[in-house]
Amino acid sequence: MAVKFRFPLQVVLDHRSRIEDQRRRELAEAEARRHQCHETLRTMQQTIVGSRGQLRSGLRGRVDMRQVAAFAGYSIQARGEAQLIVQRLALIERDIETARQRLADAARQRKALELLREKQLAQWQSRQQRREVAELDEIATQAHALRCGFESGHGRETRT
Repeated sequence: MAVKFRFPLQVVLDHRSRIEDQRRRELAEAEARRHQCHETLRTMQQTIVGSRGQLRSGLRGRVDMRQVAAFAGYSIQARGEAQLIVQRLALIERDIETARQRLADAARQRKALELLREKQLAQWQSRQQRREVAELDEIATQAHALRCGFESGHGRETRT
């Protein structure tokens, strides 16, 4: 019957792997929030550039003051929103750095247990190999003893 290696801390190793997966998800979520903020800023910038183009074309000939006032109001509002997004981005960057550190810590803790598991597995395999060699030696010794017993007695049992 084959004996299997059983790592006594496997439950802890599995738990640390789950924690590392959770930390990886947290980092991905923070990076997704950062990406969304960048996309929002990019969209706002494209809208402002488009509005400026419309305003420029409206400044030729007769000037529509309502359009100029609307652009000025939108520009002020967009600048305020952009500042809020930049502030949010700074917080998200801090969250990303914290998430990276937490992920690195979780990975280190998991790897430490994996190294311990590998070391214990190697020790177990070495013990198993020594045990098998000892069993084979015992079988060879018994076989030799049986052969010697039969040869000296010409196939008869010898009595002492």
